[in-house]
Amino acid sequence: MIVIGDALDQVPHVAGLYAIWADAGTCQMLDLKAPLPPKPLYVGKAERSLVSRDLKTHFRTGKTGSSTV
Repeated sequence: MIVIGDALDQVPHVAGLYAIWADAGTCQMLDLKAPLPPKPLYVGKAERSLVSRDLKTHFRTGKTGSSTV
């Protein structure tokens, strides 16, 4: 499991595509059927920075209502 603080050192500050995946335990917690083979839950595009779009928008702010994820 990667913590947001750790991910800031690993995710590049560039534009790019990204996907959000869930393991079987997460699918169960969300009451989703885990697809076989695994498939992404969400695919997106960061036009400026993967760090600002993914880490700071989707996961870090806690404002889940403003995030598409």
